[in-house]
Amino acid sequence: MALKYHVKTFGCQMNHSDSERVAAVLENVGYLSTEKIEDADFVVFNTCSIKQKAEDKVYGLMSNMVSLKKKNNRLVVSITGCMVRKTSTRLSDVRDRLTRLEPVDFVFRIDDSAQIPDLIKQIKPELDFGSVKESEEGSLDSYFKINPKYTNRFQGLVPIMSGCDKFCAFCIVPYTRGRERSRSIEEVYSECKKLVENGCKEVTLLGQNVNSFGLNARENPDGFIQHIQGSTMYGKSDAVGLKKTPFTQLLERLDTLKKLGLKRVRWTSPHPRDMTDDV
Repeated sequence: MALKYHVKTFGCQMNHSDSERVAAVLENVGYLSTEKIEDADFVVFNTCSIKQKAEDKVYGLMSNMVSLKKKNNRLVVSITGCMVRKTSTRLSDVRDRLTRLEPVDFVFRIDDSAQIPDLIKQIKPELDFGSVKESEEGSLDSYFKINPKYTNRFQGLVPIMSGCDKFCAFCIVPYTRGRERSRSIEEVYSECKKLVENGCKEVTLLGQNVNSFGLNARENPDGFIQHIQGSTMYGKSDAVGLKKTPFTQLLERLDTLKKLGLKRVRWTSPHPRDMTDDV
């Protein structure tokens, strides 16, 4: 009997994009998608913490999961997303950090999605997924290189960065997503180009601070410096001598895809601090 999975997604478009990568990992090892949570052998709750109400929805589903586990001894339940604080992916200490979620077998950071099959095997060692390549611990690159299972042929969700360096007093994102980390322009362009070649007409660029793309000096030794004394500075010029932020350069690069059929580029969510003139 084939194993089935169900991903329950809460929150923003970034979480929905994350779920597409989780689905791709599971289908790569033989799981089949099911719309009915009652039929699933592996359930993932991709969670949101932007409001307490979002977490309460997850808590409210746990009693149902207890009942489903009694009916299906193969069922494994996992949690990822923003309710999982920025700690290592692990099987232990679930009860310490998520004490109200009794039926949960393990939690994992979304960065570590490639490790899901290995974590399931630790719970159900009788399952055989064959050879599964693990992601490097904490490596966002490995996560971004997962080929997503896109759920919409004509509208593609493409994450370009993750995390936040703003540390606003009211917001938990820096503690759940970590510091800002960006993909390369070419990597984003390649994913968008593949989407367009397959018929996609609209791409939405995703990030917690999407217009902060490429500004992290730790990842951009070529001269881009982020937020020096309250203002943003840019180091290197493009080919025509105009100083442009990496986000502007990315948008201009993606604009070349209109000749292949791309009609629209959207993005969310921008931060006012990085809404510069060139953007």
